[in-house]
This record gives sequence, C-alpha cells and structure tokens, in this order.
Amino acid sequence: MAQILVTRPGVLTARDKSALRKSGVVPIEADEPNDVRLVQTEGPTLQADDMLGAALSALARDGNSYDLRDAFVKALSDSMNRRIAEQDAT
Repeated sequence: MAQILVTRPGVLTARDKSALRKSGVVPIEADEPNDVRLVQTEGPTLQADDMLGAALSALARDGNSYDLRDAFVKALSDSMNRRIAEQDAT
C-alpha cells in the first residue's frame, strides 16, 4: 500500500509532488489536514477456492431455499473476514 502525505495547499511544488509520486508517496492537499481520514483501499485477495468454498457452503446449508444468494454472500463474507484477520495477524 502506498504512503500518503497530507499537507496544506501550496506547501509542495509540482516538482515535489512528482518526485513523491515516483517514490510511491501519494501527496494530498487539504485546507485542514487534521480533518483528513485515511481509508484502506485494498482488501484481501480472494482465491478461487474462497468462492468455491462459499458456494458449496451455501448449497450445503440452503440448497433448496430462495435465500441461497444470501447464504452465499454470508459465506463469502466470512471467508473474507478470515483473510483479513490472517493479514492483520502478520
């Protein structure tokens, strides 16, 4: 994930911003830098077996139900949450 540098407008020149970007730093200008909130833009990478496992789990629980889609989404979400926990643990 890229590093982010938050400054007030006019602190960095266009050349400074370009050099930062080339170094993997994303410059952001804000009138009130303390009001800036950073949002994680990358999530865990799902593997093919995550999707298959979620589908099989949903079918096993609710194979004859109209709620199959909801069961699949919940199983997939559970898989994603496990991957996030694994990433956070490392």
